[in-house]
Amino acid sequence: DPMSSSSTQQLSYQEVAYQAADAVRSNGHSARPVSSGENAASAEGLHIVPARVGDHVLIFQLLQHIFHAPSAAEFQAAQDAPLYEPSDRLIARAGQRMLGHVHTVNNLMQFDSVQIPFAEIRDLGVLPEFRGQGVGTRLLQAVEERIVGEGGQLAVLRTGEPKFFASRGWVVCGRHCYSTATARNTLAQLADVETEEQSPLAPSQPAIKICLWRQVEQDNIAGLHQVNAEQGRGCVIRNHAYWRWLVSRHGYDRIYVAVEEHSSSGPGDRGRKIVGYAALRGARILELFAAADHPLAARQLLARACSDAIERGEPTVRLDAPPFDPLHRVMQRAGGRFVLSEMEHGNVLMAKLFDPIHLLQQMRGDIFARARKAGLSLPLELGLLVEGEKFQLSLTRRSAKIVEGKLGRSYLTCGRGEFSRLLLGDFDVAKAEAAENIGASTRVAIEVARALLPYRPLWFPPLDHLPAE
Repeated sequence: DPMSSSSTQQLSYQEVAYQAADAVRSNGHSARPVSSGENAASAEGLHIVPARVGDHVLIFQLLQHIFHAPSAAEFQAAQDAPLYEPSDRLIARAGQRMLGHVHTVNNLMQFDSVQIPFAEIRDLGVLPEFRGQGVGTRLLQAVEERIVGEGGQLAVLRTGEPKFFASRGWVVCGRHCYSTATARNTLAQLADVETEEQSPLAPSQPAIKICLWRQVEQDNIAGLHQVNAEQGRGCVIRNHAYWRWLVSRHGYDRIYVAVEEHSSSGPGDRGRKIVGYAALRGARILELFAAADHPLAARQLLARACSDAIERGEPTVRLDAPPFDPLHRVMQRAGGRFVLSEMEHGNVLMAKLFDPIHLLQQMRGDIFARARKAGLSLPLELGLLVEGEKFQLSLTRRSAKIVEGKLGRSYLTCGRGEFSRLLLGDFDVAKAEAAENIGASTRVAIEVARALLPYRPLWFPPLDHLPAE
C-alpha cells in the first residue's frame, strides 16, 4: 500500500532524527542545534562548510527547530532530486555546533529564447540564539560565491524578510500570478466563448476529450511544457530525469491530458495525440499548458477542473498561469479576480543578477527581434548609465550589440538594482520614470526602452516547488 509505506517512511525518518539527537545529547557532544531554553552562545570561530551525508539527520532537526518544516517526506524528496548532492547544503558551525543552514538547487531557466543557469536558495535559517551575530550574512555570502563559482548567473528565493536581502544587493523580482473565480460562473463563461467562436466559415477543429494521464505519456507533456516555456520567463528546463522526479514527488493529486479523439490507434490508445495537460491539486490548477494551435484544449482542461470542483463541493477554482495567459481573461469575465502581486502569504520573490551585462549580451537576439516587431526605425541607440558606468545598446539593420563606455543622446540613468529589474522584465520603464526611480535624457529613451526591454515579469510554476501534502 503506497499510503502505508509513505506514512511509515515519514514516521521512521522523524524517529531516526530525534533518536540521533537524543543520542548526541546523552554522549555529551555539541554537534547539534541548541534548544531555545539554553543560554545563547557566541558564534566566534564560525565556519561555513559543505554538508555531508551524515549531516542530514541533524539538518532535518535544525530545520524543524527553525521553520517547523519541511515534512520528513519532503526532506527526503529533496534528496531524491536528480542532481542533488549533500554538498548543495552549506552549514554554519561554531566548533562542532550547527548554527545555521542554506540549500541551493541548481537548474536552467528559460528566459525568452535563451536558457540561463540559475540557483534557487532554500531554507536559509539560523537558530534564534545566534541571530544578529552575522551568521546569516556569512551563509548568504558563501552561497552566492558558490553560485558564481559554479557558473550561475542568477539566484532567486522566497522570503518574508525582504529587508535583510535588499540590504545585500537583492531586488524584489518576479510575481505571484493567478486567477480565482467560482466554478459555475467559469463554466458558463467557457460555454459563452465556445458559442462566440462558432462560425459556419471557420475550419472544423478535431474533437477533444479530457482524461487522466498515464506515466508512459510523460514525454508528451514534457514536450508541451518546453514549447510553452520558451514563450515566457521563469520556467525550469525539465529533462527526463527531472520530470520523473517531479511526478514521483506528488506535489499534485491528478494530471489530466487533452487528447484529439481521432488520434486513437487501437487498444489502449497508445498512439493518441496529446495537445494539452493540467496538473491539479484540489481545486487549484498548478500548471496548464496546451499546444498553441489548440486553444480549445486549454479551455476544456479548465472546464474539467471546474466540474471536479463542483463535484467536490469546492465553489472556487484557482488557476496559476503566466501573466499573459488568455485563460485569465476568461475567469475575469466570469466575475473572478486576477492577482499579479509581489507578495503572497507574507512572502516575496527576490533575485540577484550577478553579471547584468552578460545577460544583456545574451538578450541581443531577442532585443533585435522586438525592435523589428515594434517597427522601430533602425539604426538606433539606447544608452544606459548605471551608477556611473556607461553602456549603449546599438542596433543596426541586421543585429544588436553592446558598446561599453558610451551613452549617446538618449539614455536611461538608474541604480544597479533597477538595472537588474529592468533586464529581468520586472520594471515598467514609463511608470518607473514617473515615480523617479530612473531618469531619462529624452522621451525617445523611454519609448525605445519600453519596446526593447518590456515589462514581462518572471513567473515560476508552482508545480516545481509546492511541497507534497
